[in-house]
Amino acid sequence: MKLRTLAAVTALLLSSSLASAAPSMMTVASFDQLLLNKNGDNQGQINLVQSLSNSLLINFDISFTGNVDKNDFAALWLNSYQGPNMGIKGNKDCGSCTDDLFVRNSGSAGSFGLGSNVTPGTSYHLMGLLEKVNSSNYNRFSLWIDPTADETFSLKGADAVSLDNSGLSTISSLGFRTANLDAGDSVSFRNLNVSVVPEPASLALVSLGLGLLGLSAKRRRA
Repeated sequence: MKLRTLAAVTALLLSSSLASAAPSMMTVASFDQLLLNKNGDNQGQINLVQSLSNSLLINFDISFTGNVDKNDFAALWLNSYQGPNMGIKGNKDCGSCTDDLFVRNSGSAGSFGLGSNVTPGTSYHLMGLLEKVNSSNYNRFSLWIDPTADETFSLKGADAVSLDNSGLSTISSLGFRTANLDAGDSVSFRNLNVSVVPEPASLALVSLGLGLLGLSAKRRRA
């Protein structure tokens, strides 16, 4: 059988199986909007139907109303308010800093996006990828601020990355924490979507199928 025919047949078989069996981002939590104007550790908590151990992709829009002061805090958390967090931590919690958008796996510090000074009233789209890298625990949390289409597709070029060990092997809930908000301050979380990322082996199968489809099309044009 000629290579062109073999590629075409294989691609067709893969394309038909991908339609029904290919992995996709499975949404495990979502909502349209949550407006917070009071301080609390466990706001808007969502308990997942089952504990998850895969990589998680998190997307939401966030905006701040009021004045962003040192250590004004508003973030999504995973498993508990002391677990992985992503969101706003005013002025990097230092006297002369201006960066406000952060990600962390644990503790009270975090990794901040450079130039992430939050303008009140402006909406920012945050995308986070929580992973296990050569570990049984989640130990890599990447943050993109207003990601491009290419960054969203490739999951590369993160604006900030936390490499601390979270001590967590599974995620069973999520929620929001606010702290140090003054009267008149509020934070809006919108368009939340938390999805399970397919395993690398499954993603490789998809790439193989798409590659063979491209090869077949190229040879037909030739």
